Order: sequence, then structure tokens, then C-alpha cells
Amino acid sequence: MQARGTSGTTHGMRFLLLALAPFIGSFLGVLIRRLPRGEPVGMDRSRCEACHHTLGPAELIPLLSYAVQRGRCRACGARIGLFHPAIELTATAVAALALMLAAPASPFVYGTVLLGWILLALSWIDFETFLLPDALTLPLLLAGVVEGCVLADGPSLLSRITGRWPDGRC
Repeated sequence: MQARGTSGTTHGMRFLLLALAPFIGSFLGVLIRRLPRGEPVGMDRSRCEACHHTLGPAELIPLLSYAVQRGRCRACGARIGLFHPAIELTATAVAALALMLAAPASPFVYGTVLLGWILLALSWIDFETFLLPDALTLPLLLAGVVEGCVLADGPSLLSRITGRWPDGRC
């Protein structure tokens, strides 16, 4: 048995990231809908917004289930808005764009995709509700501070925390 080389592993991980992107987009759709309403995000099953029918596994396949069901709930026939396939496609586009723009062996591509997905959710929530939930913004703040500790280039940790450049400008 021959060990796989770095490029094979890299290509495999990138393909996996791209294949998982619509599922991440589906989860982002749940975040976007439920977080501003104060509803549980991870502990409640996905359901039809009209009749509250709990979705089964076949109804949870991003993009495919929407197409097979012709954009309608299987239980009540209510129209499923374009929001769901749109967020799934957009999350996939974010991943594809990050993968296309990143260097072939860049370890930062996964963080870039994650940041893109969080920013996608934040921008969509902001567009619809004019809110930026702390549950999404505070982890980004913490990540920025940690990145300032880990990476030597760029502004110092103190500059990052205070929001000022070393020369005193904001």
C-alpha cells in the first residue's frame, strides 16, 4: 500500500471542503433564520416554516431536496422560499472562491473559508434585521486577538486590542 502524497491529500481535503459547503450553507440558513429570533440553533430539528413538519433525512439534502420537491414542503405543499437554495449556493461559492484564490498548499484556506461563511451569515442577518449577533461577532473578535498573538507580522496585539496603529492613528 502506497502512502498518499501531500498534493493528493491537499486535493482531497479541498474537494471535501467544497462537497460539504452546501451542507454548511444549509446550517448557515438555520443560523440566519433562528439566531435573530432567539430560537435554538443546534438543538432543534429542521422543520417547514409553514406547517412545522419535522424534515426527514431525504428532505435535508441541500439543493437536491429542493429540486426534487420542486420548492415545496412534502407535508403541506407550502412554497419553500428561494432563501434556502440561495444560501446553500452562496456558501458553496464562498468556498470555491477561497479555494481558487488560495495558494495550492496554503494552510490558511480553511480559516479563510470559515471566515467567509461567518461573514456571509453576518451580512445576511444584518441585511434582513440590522442586527449583528454577539454569538457570531465575539468569536471573530477573539480570533483576531489570537491571530495577533500567533502571527508576527502586522499590528501588535496591543494595537489590535485598542484599535490603533502603533503610530497612534485609528
